[in-house]
Amino acid sequence: MPQGSIPPREVFSNIEIQSDGTWFHSSTPIINNDILLFFKRNLHVDSKGLYIYNTISDLSEKVYIKVNGPIMSCVGFKDNMFILETGETLLEKKSNLLIYRNKMENFNEMESLYLSVEKLNGRAKLRRQAILDISTELNFVNGGIKWKDQCIPEVTEIQWVINKER
Repeated sequence: MPQGSIPPREVFSNIEIQSDGTWFHSSTPIINNDILLFFKRNLHVDSKGLYIYNTISDLSEKVYIKVNGPIMSCVGFKDNMFILETGETLLEKKSNLLIYRNKMENFNEMESLYLSVEKLNGRAKLRRQAILDISTELNFVNGGIKWKDQCIPEVTEIQWVINKER
């Protein structure tokens, strides 16, 4: 994150990520994919919560957002790397995958599979291609799921980033 001579302005915005991952501004869905991609590529986290870092000329701002769902999507898996929709990649780790809510018994119920994005203290929702990419390594065993012979933890509640100033 660039550092200027003027400290960044801090704004607690009306931007919210809802439980299904849809981004809203003042109750209106944000549908412009270019804007969404800019937001997602400029996400950071600090002690106050998740924010979009924006720079305009010599000025910068931290636009804090309310998070109630996945902050982005995981669109693929290749060469032991999870591929995020922003183009970033995350190296596969034991703690990457987790299941939210329902126990899944087949691949049609995979909408509940998430990826931990530790640097943002958030989650990415696995999209269809990512699920297909990892499906050869997924096994349904005794009501649970194993990925590469490791149990994927099932949680009933995901702790999303909550802005402390709200």
